[in-house]
Amino acid sequence: MRKLYSKIICIILLLLPVYSNQAVGGEQTKLKPIYNVSINDKTPYIEPQLYPFPTFPFKAKAISNFPVPIDNAVGTISLNNAITFVHFEGDKLRFETRAKDFVANNRRGDLNYMPLFSKDKMGYTQTRLLRLLDLKTNGVTTYPLSGNMDEQIVHFSEIDPSKNLCMVRLSRSVRSTEYNIIRIIDFSKGYPGIKAEKSFDHMVNFIAFKGGVVIYHYESKKLEILDTNLKPIKHPLKDIYDKYLYNLAKNIYLFKEITNITIHPTLPFAVINLDEGRERYQWVVSWGGRVKVFKLLESSIYDNFFSPNGKWFVNVLYDMKNNTYKQLMMRVDDKELPYYLGKPIEMKRPGEEDDTANFAWTSNPMHLTANGDGKYFKWNLSYSQIKGGDWRTVVPVKIKYNGVFGEIEK
Repeated sequence: MRKLYSKIICIILLLLPVYSNQAVGGEQTKLKPIYNVSINDKTPYIEPQLYPFPTFPFKAKAISNFPVPIDNAVGTISLNNAITFVHFEGDKLRFETRAKDFVANNRRGDLNYMPLFSKDKMGYTQTRLLRLLDLKTNGVTTYPLSGNMDEQIVHFSEIDPSKNLCMVRLSRSVRSTEYNIIRIIDFSKGYPGIKAEKSFDHMVNFIAFKGGVVIYHYESKKLEILDTNLKPIKHPLKDIYDKYLYNLAKNIYLFKEITNITIHPTLPFAVINLDEGRERYQWVVSWGGRVKVFKLLESSIYDNFFSPNGKWFVNVLYDMKNNTYKQLMMRVDDKELPYYLGKPIEMKRPGEEDDTANFAWTSNPMHLTANGDGKYFKWNLSYSQIKGGDWRTVVPVKIKYNGVFGEIEK
């Protein structure tokens, strides 16, 4: 009997490290990141083409910038009380006024720019109103998206362009209570109609993806995934989240707070930004076969997004100590990498250290643009433009797994 007890005790002692690694909250944050990037790192880089502004009677940093359904162009509402298309032609800019003086002040109030959802229409919001431009007639029609004076629009997102659906986020303050509202807006009949609506009386983050909405509840740490009717649906990301990333019953909790979730438009993976107070991490979660969770970066992520075609991922890092920003792009690879994202490549921005909050994509060809410091920047995201080092991923990549968590063997 003593020998039997001894064997049982030995087995328990051998298994303890395995279970503790899988169940101890926050333990997996100690995994090494795939890539180590800091503001001063020397990384491969790509330089933008620069387009100086003509002389305009306003501050250059006040230029708005948003995508338009026109080849090799972006839009702005910052010029001459008009909606203007900015065309990139050779090494010069051409400004085309599409609609002018349709309101007394087209820049007043809280502004949000719509994603591309149609080849014929585009628009932006002013606090509670939508200005919708018809590209065939250049006429602008105004639609109220809210009649409540306590509400204001805080964001627009594309959710299903094939069905002319967008998601609009609103906030409402009533007797010191902040309500967060999402509405699915249907433009299939040429005007905005409310398809579905949902409100919350606590802090939540809404993240739209192709065909649905991710809702993260800050206080409870719960994650919901809804369809375009705002009804709960099953999704691999929620299963992974509930089982491996935040499960108090099993003493698994990888973070203090999620700041953003970005789901790839076609491939089975997402990028999650986690806040641990003084430390911040970026993770890749893949459900293409066996679940894999990798720590991507240990950096202060300010913003991140995928290109419209899903071939590039852009990260904006912020160095709080030096008050500087660093912009990175990563290629998306669906064959070589179990974590999908290639080596970081810096997107240089000469003479401009401020935040780039006004990115906009051109189409046909697909380039990334921004503006500031008296000029437009346009990055041609192609391999031939990359300089300063080997940007390619080294294959084969050796990976060791701790349960479903992956770590690159360096």
